[in-house]
Amino acid sequence: MIVVCGAARTGTSLAMQTLKLLGVPVPAPRFLKEHCGVEKYNPKGFYEMTDTLYGVDDHRYKGMAVKLFGYQLMNTKPHLIHKVIYTHRERENAIISYEPVKEILEQTIFSSAEIYDHNVKVIQEYLSDKDYLSVHFEEIRTNPEIVIGRVIDYLKLRPSAAQIDAAVRNVEPITINAILN
Repeated sequence: MIVVCGAARTGTSLAMQTLKLLGVPVPAPRFLKEHCGVEKYNPKGFYEMTDTLYGVDDHRYKGMAVKLFGYQLMNTKPHLIHKVIYTHRERENAIISYEPVKEILEQTIFSSAEIYDHNVKVIQEYLSDKDYLSVHFEEIRTNPEIVIGRVIDYLKLRPSAAQIDAAVRNVEPITINAILN
C-alpha cells in the first residue's frame, strides 16, 4: 500500500489526484458525504475513506494509494505500508487555508493550529526511522514536473507520457490566492 500522509490542507488531496492520474489505483471516492459544503475548497476531490478512520489492518489496499492522517497512520500495521509520501506546507498557509473548512465541518474542539501541529508531530514521529518521499505543497505548485518526476522515481512507476502530462496539468500554478486556499 502507498500511503499519502500530512496535516489537513498540506497537499494530501493533490498527491492523491496525482497518483490517480499516474495510474495508481485509488480506492477512495472524490468526495464523502461528510465533505458536503467544503467541495469548493478542493473541487478536484479529497480522496478520503471512512473505513480508514482507525488505520488499516489488512491487505485490502495492497498496491493502492490511501490517504491517512496522524493517528490513522500510527494505527496502520507497518508491514502493510510499502511506500509513504509525506506532504507538507508552510504552517501558517495550511492553518489559514483550513479555517473555513474547519468551520463548515464544525470541527470546533481544537484550533486549526492545534490540529496542524498535532498531525505534523505524530506523522514526523512515525516517519523518524522510515524511508519516505517528502513533497512540499508550495514546490509542487511551482515546479510540478520536477516533483511529479520524483514521485514517479520513488514509486518506480511507469506512466505514459499522457498520464504524466495529465498529472502536471492537474496542478494549478501557485499564486498568492492559491497559497491561502
